[in-house]
Amino acid sequence: MAFSDSIASFAIDQLDGLGHIRTKKMFGALAFYCDDVLFGAVMDDAFTLKAKDEELQKEFIGQGLTRHKLKGRDIKMPYFDVTPSILENREELKTWALKSLGIGNK
Repeated sequence: MAFSDSIASFAIDQLDGLGHIRTKKMFGALAFYCDDVLFGAVMDDAFTLKAKDEELQKEFIGQGLTRHKLKGRDIKMPYFDVTPSILENREELKTWALKSLGIGNK
């Protein structure tokens, strides 16, 4: 798996002000951390947010986010592809990122 550098750069810019954002290459993806908490990743050509609990997963699905699927593998990971409309709206993206971090209102 590879990740898109342009999507990663755009997501970093959009998340400016959320906290201390750092990235780390992991298994062909680029993991996103905020204040040392893993909350998202760029996998393939998608920015994803992590939703560990079932309630948040349902909320993500209700807003049009879909579970990320690894190409050629049938693995259910707790990562959901962020829609372009959310990714392009800085404040909305931060709201969803905070939910992923367990900080936002559920």
